[in-house]
Amino acid sequence: MSYCAISVSNGQNLITLNAEKDFVLVGDSPKYVCTVYQTAEFLIENPLNWEKRGRDGSKLVISVLANVEEGLASEFELQLATTDNSISFTLSFLEGIKEEYDGYFACVLYKRWNATVLTEKKVDVHVIKTIKKTEFVIADHLQTADGKPDFAIRLEEGTYNPICKTEGSNPPAVVKIYLGNTELMGYPKVEVQNTSSNQPQRVYNVEKRVTIRLDINDNNKILKCVVQVIADTKCIMRAEMLYQLKVLNSKYQTVRLYLY
Repeated sequence: MSYCAISVSNGQNLITLNAEKDFVLVGDSPKYVCTVYQTAEFLIENPLNWEKRGRDGSKLVISVLANVEEGLASEFELQLATTDNSISFTLSFLEGIKEEYDGYFACVLYKRWNATVLTEKKVDVHVIKTIKKTEFVIADHLQTADGKPDFAIRLEEGTYNPICKTEGSNPPAVVKIYLGNTELMGYPKVEVQNTSSNQPQRVYNVEKRVTIRLDINDNNKILKCVVQVIADTKCIMRAEMLYQLKVLNSKYQTVRLYLY
């Protein structure tokens, strides 16, 4: 992780934090290290707090120096480490990351005599929610589960509008639809859930609809929906739903009906 130093007026690097942004799953146990390049005497006059800040502007003081606030000791732990020129405060999560931790964790130096902020640094913590539900629809056929064998369906030649949907992820899922090896272009529709400030975290529903014209040359091709949850360029979750197409020649069907 890169270190981002904050400079004070004399040019010294006063405080660093070992992360600016982090993507985590519920239950993960990251550690955030805030290092102050000053003495213990300096911290007596300018105490360091760890604070949890919600995206709605709420604030919770977790610790002052190495002392976790009353009522929070089962959730958070502070470890202190010193060198010749610095003191580090490591914040750990004893019960793992929870959904409600989505937001910011800030280490803040205060001036004791007037409680104003001397300097601060914060990490933007994104608690990832994986997809709760997927659907892949074409004509009157519906696939809902990842990992099943290709589902063979019979369709006549003609125009169809496959729809692939996901529900309940954060960040929003990336949805792609393929016919054979060709990605089919279309614009995703994104719906935001949990927009009120009482909700711990927003989640997203994504729907992608495309138009295809099937003919007999598409017989036995695979129609596939691929959904991924991607955070910080890393794929956190991936699911696939597939149809094996049995495309019937519409002219042949008409002739056969007349023969009957």
